[in-house]
Amino acid sequence: MKEDQTINDIWSILLEAANSRSHAYHVLSLAYQSQQVECCSVVLQGIESATVRFHAHHGSPKIAAIIKNPRVSLLGYDRLEKEQIRIKGTVVMHHGDEEAKRIWHTMKDSSKLCYQYPAPGIDRDGEPLSQERLRENLKADPLVGLDAFVVCYVQIDMIDLLRLQYKGHQRFQYINQGGWLVKEVQA
Repeated sequence: MKEDQTINDIWSILLEAANSRSHAYHVLSLAYQSQQVECCSVVLQGIESATVRFHAHHGSPKIAAIIKNPRVSLLGYDRLEKEQIRIKGTVVMHHGDEEAKRIWHTMKDSSKLCYQYPAPGIDRDGEPLSQERLRENLKADPLVGLDAFVVCYVQIDMIDLLRLQYKGHQRFQYINQGGWLVKEVQA
């Protein structure tokens, strides 16, 4: 990202990241408040208007925490470009509704398999189901796992872009005020 980049350039880069598993911003760090500050990785699934989208298991600890406090930050770093992007916003969740079902139907079967497992972080009881068994379950019922599937849209309040350079770092903030206010700030 260069100093003259617009918000549309950032959307293009994030859209590319959502569609490319090898892009530096495809997997982002998600920070949220639980009993303490937590951080985990999420896969950038999509960009829509002033939102970014990721998916989660309904039983995961992050979903319980985000229900209580939907304010989050996402962080990505591109080591080749020496750029950091930080996104701050509020999560709106879709679980068990038409939006979750709509997104479910657009997903590859391989992406649906993990939602058949019990919630992440609970004690394991026995051996997990084999990939073959998970595929058989999905073939028998295309909605198996949907009850555990959550679509999370982060409504963006601010994007903070930091570009590291030996001749002086650059930092820009893109603030969502119904339109985008862009300002250069001290790096």
